[in-house]
Order: sequence, then C-alpha cells, then structure tokens
Amino acid sequence: MAQYGLFLVLLFLIEANITSAVSTPQPEHSRNVALNKNASQSSLYGALYPAEKAVDGDTGTILYPRQQCTHTGLEYEPWWKVDLGGTYVITHVRVFNRGDCCGERLRNFMVRVGHHEDIDRNEQCGGIYTETPADGATIDIRCASPISGRWVSVQIIGREEQLSLCEVQVFSSSAVSGVATSAMERTTSELMTSATREARAQDPPGFCKHEVVRTDSKQVPFSPSKSGSFSYSEERCSSSSPHGKPLATRFCRMSPGGTVVWDPPVFLTCDISLRNLSQVPRVTNETALTVATELQVITESAATLSSDDVTTVSLLLEEIVNVSATEQGGESVLTVVDNLMDVDAEVLRKSQQERRGPSRVVQTLETFADTVELTTERYTSARPAVALQAADIRPDQLDMGQGFAFVLSGNDSKSLTEGILYNFTMEERVDFVQTADVTITLPANLSSMLPIDNSAGVRLSYILYNDSSLFVYNPSSLFIGKQRGLFAYSSRRVVESRIIGSRIAGYQVKNLEQPVILTFTPLQDLLADEKVKKVKCAFWDFAADDGHGAWSSEGCTYQGKESGRYTCTCNHLTNFAALFDVHGLGFERHERPLEILTYVGCVVSIIALVLTLLSFTISTKQDRRAASAHGKNQRVVLMNLCVALLAVLLIFIVGIDQTASPIGCKVVAALLHYFLLAALFWMAVEAVNIFPATVLVFGHYVSENFIPKAAAVSWGFPLLVTVSTAGPSSLYKYRMSDYCWLSRTPLTYAFLLPAGLILMFNLVMFATIMYKLVRGEVGQKKLTGAQKNKADHQWVILNLRRAFSLMALFGLTWVFGFMVINGARPISAYLFCIFNTLQGLFIFVFHCIM
Repeated sequence: MAQYGLFLVLLFLIEANITSAVSTPQPEHSRNVALNKNASQSSLYGALYPAEKAVDGDTGTILYPRQQCTHTGLEYEPWWKVDLGGTYVITHVRVFNRGDCCGERLRNFMVRVGHHEDIDRNEQCGGIYTETPADGATIDIRCASPISGRWVSVQIIGREEQLSLCEVQVFSSSAVSGVATSAMERTTSELMTSATREARAQDPPGFCKHEVVRTDSKQVPFSPSKSGSFSYSEERCSSSSPHGKPLATRFCRMSPGGTVVWDPPVFLTCDISLRNLSQVPRVTNETALTVATELQVITESAATLSSDDVTTVSLLLEEIVNVSATEQGGESVLTVVDNLMDVDAEVLRKSQQERRGPSRVVQTLETFADTVELTTERYTSARPAVALQAADIRPDQLDMGQGFAFVLSGNDSKSLTEGILYNFTMEERVDFVQTADVTITLPANLSSMLPIDNSAGVRLSYILYNDSSLFVYNPSSLFIGKQRGLFAYSSRRVVESRIIGSRIAGYQVKNLEQPVILTFTPLQDLLADEKVKKVKCAFWDFAADDGHGAWSSEGCTYQGKESGRYTCTCNHLTNFAALFDVHGLGFERHERPLEILTYVGCVVSIIALVLTLLSFTISTKQDRRAASAHGKNQRVVLMNLCVALLAVLLIFIVGIDQTASPIGCKVVAALLHYFLLAALFWMAVEAVNIFPATVLVFGHYVSENFIPKAAAVSWGFPLLVTVSTAGPSSLYKYRMSDYCWLSRTPLTYAFLLPAGLILMFNLVMFATIMYKLVRGEVGQKKLTGAQKNKADHQWVILNLRRAFSLMALFGLTWVFGFMVINGARPISAYLFCIFNTLQGLFIFVFHCIM
C-alpha cells in the first residue's frame, strides 16, 4: 500500500516544478483525419455495406453493384460515426452522397463532433442539412467555430430512414492528439520546434490556445480547447488503455474579464487503476485534485464500470469534497458525475441497493455546492448531463425571489452544454418561463421564513440533472414501484423531466409559507396530451425506503399545464422532478398488491401445472383405453398446453428482470415470446378438438394425424414468428429497457396481433359450441322417450366444461390485457393478473380434481 502513497508524493514534486510556455506553431493545411479510422453505424443492411466504406478513401458513389457506400437498415434516426483515435480540432466535414439512386434519403441530417462515444452528448457542427441532396452530391458541413473532439457522427434527424454514406472526410487544421501514429512518433526536439513557432491564425475565439507545458523531464503539448472543457495531452501513456491514457489534463476556463485561460495542468500516473486509488489510506487536501482527475479519466469508460466500481468512485468523491472544494477540483468532480450518468442502469441499481452509490454521488455534489471556494461572485459549470451554479448573496438579494432556468439553444441537442443557464429574480421570471425548459423560483422574503442572520451572506446553489440516472429507486418501493407483468411497459410512472435542485447551505428549507415554483418541459415528444393521463410533482427523499431513496409528492402540488410546460409548487427545497403516468397506468397504491399477486399466482400455477402433468402421465400409463379418439387427443393437447404455460411462468419469474446482460435479456424476451404464442396456439387447438364433438358427426371427423399436425403448427409457427422477429432486431429496438420483454413495435405486430386473432377465433368457436349444445338440449326435451348414448353424452358435456374453462381463462385474460393497454381502471389490472397467473391452477382444478 505504501507504493501507492509514494507515487502521489512524486506527482506533487513534479507538479511543483512545472513551468508553462505557450507554443505557437504555424497553421497546418487542413487534412482528412478520418481516413482508415474505426467506424461504426446503428445497423447493418448487409455485410457488403459496412461503416468502414465511408472512410476507405474511395470517393466513388455507386452502392450497387460496386459496393462503395455504407448502408443501414430502415430505422428511426439512423447514425454513422467514426473514432478519430485522438483529439482533433475539427473545422468542417465533407459527405459524399449515394449516386446510383436514392439520394433524397440523406435529407435532414446532422453532424456532431465531441469527446463522447455517445453521439447525443457531442456538439453540433453547423446546422441541420434540410435540403434534398441530389444523387452523388458532395455536401460540406462547416462548424460555426472549430470544435475539439475525437468522435464525429452523421445522423438522420426526426424520421425513419436508411442511411447510406459513400465517403465522409473530416478536416482538422491543428495537430492531432491521442494515439495517431504521427503524434506518438514525434520527438522531443520536434515538440520544442513546435513550441517556438508563431501563433496560428486559425486559433478560434473562445478557445484556449495550443500550448506546451515544460517540466524537468518532458514537454507536454495540449491541443486547443473550448472554454468550459478539458484538454487531454497529446502525449499518451504507452500502455494502460487501447487508445492510451493521457499524461496530463487541464481545464480551459472563462475568466471574469471574458477571456479564456488555462488552469494549471494535472499530471497523471499511467498505470494507476481504480483499485489502486481505493487502496490509498486517505485523500488529503494535497492529493484531492490528482485523485479527482484520475477518477475523471477512469470513469470516461462508463460502459466498463461495475456496481462495485460505482460505489468506489462515490466513496472517493466524498473524501475529495470533504477535504478540498476548489473550483479546479470541482471541474473534475462534475465531469466524474457526468460520466457516471452514462453507466448502465442495472449497474447503478445494484450499486444503489448495495451501498447507495448513486445517492452518495448526488449528496456529494450538494456538499460541493455548499462548500466550494468561490473565486468570483458566482461559480457556474456545465457538462452534457449535469450543471451546477453556486453564489454567495446577501439576505436582501435572497428576498428578491431568486430563480434559476435552463434554456435550450434551439438545435436538436439535449445536452446541457448546448443550452444557456440563467439566474434571475422574481420580477424577471415571466419572460423566462415562456421559453425555459426548466425553472425554479424561490419565494420572495425568504429570509423572514428562515433563521437567517441579516448581517451575513448565504450560499445559494442550484444543480440541474439532464435525466434521473442517479436517482435510483427500489422497484419494490410503494410510491414509484413498477408493476411487474407482461404489460409492464405500459404500466409505469416515468420521470420525463430534468431534475432541478436548490439549496441554501446550512439551512433546512421546509414548510414555507409561500411555495417554491417550478416549471418543467417533458424530455420526450411521446408525452402528448392524449398519452399523459396524470402528472405528479415530486421530490427525491433520500431517507425513504430504508435509506435507499424514493420519489415523494409530500408538500408538492401540480398546478397545471400552459404552453407545453407543467407547473408545480412545493413548500420546501431539494431535488424536484415531474412524474408522468403514460397511458394513465401508474395505479399508484395498487402497484405493490399487483406485484404480490403476480408472484403468488405464478408460484401457485407452477405447482399446479407440475401436478397436472404428473397426473396425466400416471393416468396414461394406468389406463391406455381412452373413451374415444377425441379423448386421446384432448389429453395430449392439455399436456402440451401445460408444458407451454409452465415454461412461460418459470422464464418470467427467473428472467424478466435480468437486464444486466443484454444478450441474456434478449434470449429471455425471445423465449417468453415463443412459449406464450405456443400456449395461445394450443388454446386454439383445444377449440378445434372440441368443435367436432358438438357441431359435427361425433366420430367421423377424428383424424389420426390430428396431433402431429397440431403440434407442427402450434410449436412451429411461434418459432417462425420469434426467429423472424428476434433475428433482424438490429433494425429496431427489440426489447424493453427495464424488463426482458418485447418493446412496442415487435410486441404489437408479432404478439398482440396474432393473440388478438386467436382470441377472436376462440370466441367464435365458443359461441358456436354453446349455441349447438343449448339448441340440442332444447330439442331433446321436446322428444319424449328419445335414447342417447349416456357415456358419449357425458363425455361431450365434460369436454365442453373443459373447453369453457380454458376458453374463458385465455379469452378473458387477454381481453383484460387489452383493456390494461388502453388505460382501463385498476380493476382490469387485478383481473388480468389473477386470470393470467392462476391459469395453471384452474387447469388443475377443472381437468384433474373435477
């Protein structure tokens, strides 16, 4: 453990001897930095049209038959992106459109450039290209100002389309950082020469200039960086990650005078890992900045983090903020939080359950906002997913009704760095509410409601989260718990607004006489008026659910909607959000009972189905003489139905929540799809088997090949549907994010449609059979002395009772299911859960006990 403390001491000795010199190399000619780099796309139409076709240097535009272009499947907002392998300052992007046909498909596309693999977090280059390009057209997209980044993407915006690109050229006018071969092979003497050149004419405004930092042992160049962002050194470690870890980082900051300045660089250790950092005895004021920067670089690989990693990061952030709350360290802390919001939802959930990692991160950020040492009147910093503002104000300023707002800049990006953060007073509030995506306004005369010393200032802060990633609730929580079931996707209350929080350091602001006013704009367009049945204003209660946290509406009231914005009032300060019942299916207090009913019903049915199969197996061995061919067929049909239902229930209980493994979750969804369809088909076979016994001549219509044919259809057709749905799933979203079940598109067309047709068929068969039975009984009563085969008559009645029970179970179950989808009352959900989960028990009762 001592060696890890030693490397930190060495870092500070190096940092103490840093001297900085501005390098001013001459302008380089723009060059295509995307050539032969790693590329990917949202889907693949065919093996002949991979993403690499757009960076192979061939500017030919014939897709067929020359295969010179990329091609995605038909999907909503398809994208293509390239990893430049290092950080470049991008000036413009050139796109070569398909020339053999279909050039109009490239209409409405956007180019993004940035440091994030998740393209939605990157900055837009130029405007959206809205024209309809000609076949084979060459389109230049110029960035309004040069953008520093490693990832460049092209994406169709706002519609379903196939994306085809024949070549994408990305032009940079500055030296490359990262692992590009030319940068790694440059010698120290070459860097020295670069450092003494004159300033380049193309250094854009609002950017920190290219600079070389000299130490006793090395010279470390930094590429130009936009104000409010980090630059990673062009020189990289020789090992660590596939793309090389930077030797140092530094932050480009906007000074109070409006000029951009570099923060001092922070040098990193090449072979340090998260485990090494966690083993350092304690973080001190001297080591806090270095540890925060190491965490910043480590958490950039958000997809590789485990739940234990998230917890470790949260504990280290706590230590950092508790010993040092500087603005420079805060930039790294905020970047770490931004990175953690990209971690897989299941990983965050596990960390929350085990040691409250995500909640700890949120509370640490609040502590930082309370204690950050301000160098100016107001500290503001934003990342794509989180933003923070802190200010020390006088009580009389507080009494003016302070507020905070976020306004998008007008392009399609949802990133917080693409918008504008405002602070305002209540007198200015009206103008902001009309355009802002989210606002919070404190009541006037707030100091009179709190025990505030009027002679001292107060620290007022705001924190804005782009989504609810770090507000992880327990699914069994009463307030926000999700109903588990095959229709759970449409039975949920969702957080579809940004999360806005405000604090006054050192004070618990609650039970206010005048409320805090909040406005929210939903994050997604799908929340149209006809789909949103209820809106609930809520705050995050850290103490709820045994300390795991949950959303609570206590003290908050929904005031209504105006101009697409939802207004809430609350009598306290904390983190707030708007929760929406999509399709009106939150069911509030009913969700926990429904979940219990689901589990209990499934377990009972599993036991009953096992007993049914055992009963049928034993009785078949003991009595091989069936009453008729119909009787034999009936037994085999019921056994197949039991097998299908048993598989559904077991897979549901074991796998419905296993979203941590994308492949495993997809397999669970496919198996559920298959066995549910198979069960429905066997239900239809049951109706077909009973039909001849009542409507047609009894024995004449029994086919010896009935069961083989029925099995081929009932097991084969669901297999065909499942494979054809799951196979091309790269073209669309196959499964839900929260559960291992079909998403809306495959659910509608590959499950609900055949289920509805089978239900209609069975209802017709049921009505015909019942009509024939009743009519026959009425006619028999008119005939006196008529003789009937008593055994046959009892067999028909018995099987009709069985058919009635099965068709009632399956038919009513799915009728209630369709009612749940369409927003019926909670009673429909209870009936659906009861009939759907207890089918196995009813089969056992009707066909074994009775």
